[in-house]
Amino acid sequence: MKLAALLQIDMKMNMLLLTVLLLAACTIDFGSEELTARTPAVSEAWLSALGEPDWVFYWYGPDGQERSAESATGFITVSLPDAVASPVLAYPYWPRLDIRAGTVRPAGAIFPFGLRDDDIALTWSGGVAGVFYQELLHASGDDSRLGEYFDWPRFMELLDSEQIDAAVRADPWIVDWRSVAIRTRVTGFDRRRLKSRPVSSLRLVLPCDGPWVRASPFSAKLNIASDGSAQVEASDEADTLISPRGELRFNARSWAWFPNH
Repeated sequence: MKLAALLQIDMKMNMLLLTVLLLAACTIDFGSEELTARTPAVSEAWLSALGEPDWVFYWYGPDGQERSAESATGFITVSLPDAVASPVLAYPYWPRLDIRAGTVRPAGAIFPFGLRDDDIALTWSGGVAGVFYQELLHASGDDSRLGEYFDWPRFMELLDSEQIDAAVRADPWIVDWRSVAIRTRVTGFDRRRLKSRPVSSLRLVLPCDGPWVRASPFSAKLNIASDGSAQVEASDEADTLISPRGELRFNARSWAWFPNH
């Protein structure tokens, strides 16, 4: 066989080998470990009103790209970055009632904190941390203040300590976490920013019989008056009351009823 023909065959073999290696690199998570992320129990109020939820999980893979998966069991197997802190979030939803993921607040965790053997135990407080992590990622400012460098164990202790307002300890979702993240990226974290958004009292006439539940897993039971109305605290951010028959979305200025289809 002529030398030119041999060289052409050798080049084709090298190109084939390179293609195989590139394809393998796209499918293998280097330096990662498979772990099981498990959701916490839902509140008795949610369970009795809406039943058991399905879940949508969000996390970042070893390549830094966001991943997602649905689960009817409340747990999935994930591969996570092994060198930096990284969030896992799980949003409950009720497809049988047409209640979509994102209507109620998520559970979550910041890996590797809270790791138990090969399980990542998600909590409702961890959902607050996971959303704050994402807000830090999307805000502008000093990169050294990104979530991957944040002191998450101290943050989780702070959420349960008397160093912050009792109302925030009772329901940390009353904090404007986007605003806190923006300021943190610019000037650093300050626990004094963990306070309730400005709110006003709003009376809502509920459009149907209950049971009714709130979007936060920390919220107190909704008190419904004899005339079918409920008094709520409303801010500029949208909030939701949920029933098996639909969702009542509101803020301090307006409200809208979305019946299930």
